[in-house]
Amino acid sequence: SNEIVLEDGNVYKARAVLVATESEEAKRLLLGQVEDPIPRSTSCVYFSTPKSACTLPMDPILYLNGDGNDRNRPVNNMFVPSAVAPSYGTESEHLISASTVG
Repeated sequence: SNEIVLEDGNVYKARAVLVATESEEAKRLLLGQVEDPIPRSTSCVYFSTPKSACTLPMDPILYLNGDGNDRNRPVNNMFVPSAVAPSYGTESEHLISASTVG
């Protein structure tokens, strides 16, 4: 059921419950109702690009690939750290971070 029971006995009901933890802890918290997840790897690369060539909006935004399994778009997420902290880039270049899954 979609409820949480606290140690003090209080019960909270919800449409859904999100458990964001490692699989072993999730299995413990959910009394074994969770199957072992399929292991996945992630790679992160950092690179610079000339500010004059960067066409991304420079708001401090995390760009996400919501489709996930699209082989034509292997980047899972990307952001521009120098948009948040200018000292991560130079006067003429942005620092870009891109992560791929698999």
